[in-house]
Amino acid sequence: MHMARVNTRENTLEAIRHGKPGFVPVFDGGVWDAVMLGGNFRCESWTDAWGVKWVQELPGMVPSDMTHPLADLSKLDTYVWPDPWKLTWTAEDQKKFDALDRTRMLHGGCHVYLLCERLCSLMGMDNFLVAMYEEPDRLKVAIDRIVDYTKVC
Repeated sequence: MHMARVNTRENTLEAIRHGKPGFVPVFDGGVWDAVMLGGNFRCESWTDAWGVKWVQELPGMVPSDMTHPLADLSKLDTYVWPDPWKLTWTAEDQKKFDALDRTRMLHGGCHVYLLCERLCSLMGMDNFLVAMYEEPDRLKVAIDRIVDYTKVC
């Protein structure tokens, strides 16, 4: 049976809907385009909603995390978790989103830092790695909170 040729966007949507795509979608940048969710990432020095201070040491470089609000998991009970429902969406974000080509690409917002990156920024990589061994139960609480945040967004 001959199937009508569909573009990559239509084919990917068919796969997402558990239909019968003409080919296996490959997420190589040719089908998905995104706008950073506001307040999620900046290429400058700033403090994010998680309380992590980021410092851009050279122009054009991705900033490095300089403070780690959960470096010590004893602070876990008093740490104020960011509200995923309060992400900002600026006029500039909307302008970027409106400029995306909807005829051939899928679109959405994205988080830059997911589970491991978020844990490293909150705790510092060394503290994160040590916590896996010394405080796995407390670390799981932090992991669950990050996962819950990410699921909402």
